[in-house]
Amino acid sequence: MSTSVNVEYNTKGAGPKITINGDQDREYLVNYLATYDGIDYVVQTFTLGVNLWYVFNRSYFTNWKIEVFEANKDKVFKVHEECFMPYHKLTHIYLDSNKSFETHQNWVKVALEYGEKYEAPLVIETPYASQFKNIYPEIDFREVIRNEGDCYVNYVISDFDNPPRETLVPYIFNQQEVYPDGYQYPKCYSKVDEIEFARGILFGVDLNDPYYFKSIPFSKTEDILNLYLQD
Repeated sequence: MSTSVNVEYNTKGAGPKITINGDQDREYLVNYLATYDGIDYVVQTFTLGVNLWYVFNRSYFTNWKIEVFEANKDKVFKVHEECFMPYHKLTHIYLDSNKSFETHQNWVKVALEYGEKYEAPLVIETPYASQFKNIYPEIDFREVIRNEGDCYVNYVISDFDNPPRETLVPYIFNQQEVYPDGYQYPKCYSKVDEIEFARGILFGVDLNDPYYFKSIPFSKTEDILNLYLQD
């Protein structure tokens, strides 16, 4: 059996899930890249053995590129590469059931922007599904999405009053506090409305805006490969 790599983007509340299957006991180098303005940056890099899987904890929109490398005789060979391609792909969007109809109205507007940009069919979970069906009859609204694995990608829009970790929502952190250990922790940026909150999840980080916090220092792919060869 040859080695096979499978990447899924529909893990609810999380990022890409990668699975490597094979019959040889070896480890592979995996790069999770984010592509901005045609430049690839390493968001996370790690090694993964065969018949194992890993999920990255970032559920907001990212222009993902996944690379898998194998080391052989002091050389690194790329054995797999794929890019996140949301265009024309079925997308599930889950809205926090504890929020008001007015909040869901704002979030649905942003969801429709996403669907229009990527020409993607949408399935939106909301307790107000029957009301929204009368407003947007062309959109598939459901009170409960039961076939979660059928979509290409999903997003969860929730917890506006109590923001979750920065890995889940990029637009609510805009400053850093430097602690004695030298680590920079994000400070919450609360001056964001419901629409911008949803845009942060469905459209991702705007690196050109100085107010938006980048949680993970980006590194060049070549540096990561050189470190891998030295191990």
